[in-house]
Amino acid sequence: MEVSDVLSSKILKTGDKIEVNGWLVDMADGLYILGDHFPEDYDFPEKIRVLNGNIMYQILKRVSSLVGGKSKLFYKAIARGHFVGEDCVGIVVDELYTQDNRNIKELFRVELNQKVEDAFVAAQGDYQFGIQKSSMRDWLDD
Repeated sequence: MEVSDVLSSKILKTGDKIEVNGWLVDMADGLYILGDHFPEDYDFPEKIRVLNGNIMYQILKRVSSLVGGKSKLFYKAIARGHFVGEDCVGIVVDELYTQDNRNIKELFRVELNQKVEDAFVAAQGDYQFGIQKSSMRDWLDD
C-alpha cells in the first residue's frame, strides 16, 4: 500500500494490519515512511510516523548511515505492522525491509527483536532523533 493510500483511507481503523512502502527517513522528531516521490525530498508532506521509533537502534546496527545530510536514512522500505489512526497517522512496525545501499534496489529484512530493543533502551535510553553530528560541520561547533 502506498503512503497516500493509507492517508486517504476511510476504512482503516486502529489495529488493522497494513503494509506500507515508501522512503524510510529519520527526522528531528522521529522515524517516518515518506510517500514515493522524485526527486527525493526530506520535507515531502505525505508521511506516516513509525510509532515504535526505538527500532532505529536495530536499523542502524544493520543499515549504512548516510553522512552529511538532514537524515541518517533515506532508503526505500516496506514496513508491515499495525495501523494507528487517532491523534496522528502511524504504524507500529513488526517487520521491516529496506535498502542498505542506494545503488542496489534489493531490500533486505531488518531483524526486529523486542529484547534487543529493550536492551538498547536500557543502556542508552530512548533513541534521540535529531541529534547527529554532521561531517560537513566543524568539530569545534559540536
